Amino acid sequence: MHSKKIKSPVDHFSSGVRAWETGFESFFRRNVGIASTLILTVGSMGLPWWWPTSVESFPVLVTIPTKLVVAGSLLSVGALAIGSMLIIRYRSQRSLRVKDALHSLAHAMRDASNTAFSQPLSSLNKKRSCEKLEELCNNLANLIQSYFTILSGDPSVAAAIRLCYSETPDKVAYHTFGRSSGLSQGRKDTSEAISANSGIPRFFIEEKKCKGVLIYNDIDEAAQCGTFHKTQNEKTFPLDIITLMVAPLNAWDGKRVSMIGLLYVSSRKQQAFGLKDTDTMRFLADCLASTIAVVLTPISGQPPISRNKSSK
Repeated sequence: MHSKKIKSPVDHFSSGVRAWETGFESFFRRNVGIASTLILTVGSMGLPWWWPTSVESFPVLVTIPTKLVVAGSLLSVGALAIGSMLIIRYRSQRSLRVKDALHSLAHAMRDASNTAFSQPLSSLNKKRSCEKLEELCNNLANLIQSYFTILSGDPSVAAAIRLCYSETPDKVAYHTFGRSSGLSQGRKDTSEAISANSGIPRFFIEEKKCKGVLIYNDIDEAAQCGTFHKTQNEKTFPLDIITLMVAPLNAWDGKRVSMIGLLYVSSRKQQAFGLKDTDTMRFLADCLASTIAVVLTPISGQPPISRNKSSK
């Protein structure tokens, strides 16, 4: 199923500020790469030992018309100028669209926080409270999907939000409360909760201290290693998620800071995410966690939904 060689089934990154140093092209962005290019350029301008010492030494003398040289030079310069302007226009348009998508997300989070104070979920009955929470999470998941789609240029990007929910303190699990439109519609009918003691929740809580970002390059291998719990949806819709990026939602749960949820961003492409996406994911997760914490916590300070008390 995989055409590319995958180095690791799952990567864990804490920061992406040095992502510019990764990849083959990064060599030319470093000081050693710039120096090597300069030395190679200057060195190639000299006459190597095999270069003819006189015009008569050439086996064939080629004459190129001056008009052809001028025309070729102008054509090359024009093509480079037009290409550069097209690239600048594309990057400018993408930058503006990314900013607009980010503002839309921040706008939705602000409105959700304002609504939480005017009508907290605790004032509604349990069924209506869950419906309102799912409506909010679906909206936020769609906005996050839109943001990452513009940022990455990948139309197969999707997003989902799992929140810690339990009827009793000893049965803590993470349920999907929101998913974007990029995922199969049937996933909602076969969705399963993931226990805090298995898969991604356990991996974050026990091994990663609820910090950083996990990038799953091979879900099957990660499941065999115990770092991923495959639910019925992974079996029913195997092509929905090929690469998966997950960040913890850490916020005040009413008594302490804990992992109240998980943010998922997926793609149907192989190795779609990397170190360069780490800080963006962390930023979105922190903003999302704060908003959801406000929405879940009524004015009294007690959370309407029981959450993971074992998270640190």
